[in-house]
Amino acid sequence: MAGIDITELAVSEIVNVFHRMVGGYLTIHDYTRQLGTGRIMHIHSSPPCLKAKRGHEHECVLFDTVTLRERLEQTLVPVLKVCHAGVVEVVFPLYQERELLGCMFWSSESLAMFACKAPRIDVLSHAEVERLGLKDKVLGLMCLAEILKLRARCHRGNDGVMNALNSRRSQIEDFIARNYRDPITIHDLSRFLGLSESRTRHVMNELFGQSFQTVLLQYRLGDACFYLTHTELKLEDIAGRCGFSSSRHLAFHFRRHYGVSPSQFRKCYGMKI
Repeated sequence: MAGIDITELAVSEIVNVFHRMVGGYLTIHDYTRQLGTGRIMHIHSSPPCLKAKRGHEHECVLFDTVTLRERLEQTLVPVLKVCHAGVVEVVFPLYQERELLGCMFWSSESLAMFACKAPRIDVLSHAEVERLGLKDKVLGLMCLAEILKLRARCHRGNDGVMNALNSRRSQIEDFIARNYRDPITIHDLSRFLGLSESRTRHVMNELFGQSFQTVLLQYRLGDACFYLTHTELKLEDIAGRCGFSSSRHLAFHFRRHYGVSPSQFRKCYGMKI
């Protein structure tokens, strides 16, 4: 039986496996576009992070992209980061020949909220790992880091191909971002790309590790989360704005994806308007 070449797997596939095995919330910042994420960084979208960062977005972004990055460039070890909003994350730097390719942020519901609100960055010591019960999590992050670095190393000698893939991915993301509120299908994307539907399905799997409908649904659900937490719009109105055919359709996919109903999500994470 042929083995699996992990260097050919989409990053989203690798991350999905990590989530199933380790749990928690993982975000990857790809500083050099060598990790294969197709974008500079992934937005931190875990519910604890979104809830805590309200009113702290600007400070948190600066802290992650400037202060934390400068600190990681000075050290080769994982750190425990507390942001302005009090969210605790394990940050794992991804180095290749002393070049900082990017980093991974990991947190969980139990680790997310911290009593201290002062931002800080501490080296993640062995004692701290034991105290917080993170041994298995850190081991999983170490394995994931090696996989991502191996993937980057294998693709580094093929910059032309990687640039073409990143360009194609950006095309698809831009198309979905502009049209996800409309009833678009794989046929519409195929016409936009100038490809056959079967080829477009192959490209989606190659670049995203997911089908067009799955990626489209993620955009729509992400938009729904924003309206649920930042407005008092009725579910019917939110469904219409996010590309769902009805509130029932939205509620079905929302519960299936997040494990809670839209009303429960709003109650837990909604802003007091």
